[in-house]
Amino acid sequence: MQINRDFSPVSQPCAVALGIFDGVHLGHRRVIEAATSDPALTAGVLTFDTTRVKPSRKAQMKSIQPLDERLRRIEKLGVEICWVPEFSAISSMEAEVFVRELLFSKMNARRVCCGEDFRFGCRASGDVALLRALCEEAGVDLVVVPKYLDSGVPISSTRIRDALENGRMEEANRLLGEPYSVTGEVIHGRRLGTQMHYPTLNQRFDPSICQPRYGVYISSVEWKGKQYPGITNIGVKPTVNGQIPLAETHVVGFDDEIYGQTVTVTLYRFVRGEQRFDSVDELFSQIARDTQEAIRYFSDD
Repeated sequence: MQINRDFSPVSQPCAVALGIFDGVHLGHRRVIEAATSDPALTAGVLTFDTTRVKPSRKAQMKSIQPLDERLRRIEKLGVEICWVPEFSAISSMEAEVFVRELLFSKMNARRVCCGEDFRFGCRASGDVALLRALCEEAGVDLVVVPKYLDSGVPISSTRIRDALENGRMEEANRLLGEPYSVTGEVIHGRRLGTQMHYPTLNQRFDPSICQPRYGVYISSVEWKGKQYPGITNIGVKPTVNGQIPLAETHVVGFDDEIYGQTVTVTLYRFVRGEQRFDSVDELFSQIARDTQEAIRYFSDD
């Protein structure tokens, strides 16, 4: 997938899906699929880097995933070109300028795809009605995708954040359409797990990303093409007086030294909340029980 951080003109006619697409959930995927469905057009997505500046109505919301993971999921849907400017680069642009000068002129959009509540332009002044009028004027096809329902309720990034923050991992994964994962560098810990024959992979959490409920999850780690079952603790490790939120994963049947490597840990099911144990021995006895539950989980699959 070609990634453009600016709006250098493109010559090929494009179908462009519009949105931040935080989570790239099942609803987002239908908008993107509307842009990938015409083989005569180059499939594109216009999304935004909101790391430093977010739309005002989303300013207090943490992202479901970092930008790199969002782009990985977008690429898997068959998108050929993705525009990823910083949100601040377009936030003050008038709505009609955004459509005529960026979408139609520089991005060569011949089809535009969006959700029914899509807003654009300075102070979110543009809506689907304005976009439809501008597309009709320019002879551009507009596809407005209705909200996608799950159990009669619209799928939204807010709903997924709530599921993650409350440990409803199976619900979050269902709405995402792909299991939630944590990607990060493996860092050194206290090596208590190694001493107790339960070595772990430790990863720091990006503070700008929505953190799942503190506790223990059944997980998996892929390394060198092989999938390993695991058990992941997310939190601050109160038994050993931890303070920094980490994802700490014991990987079954894995003892490679991979400090400094970037690893993706996928979470499947919440097992129990984070708790303080009276001793390290008691903690690792519980980890042994959690590990057996993870092994059974993957054996049942």
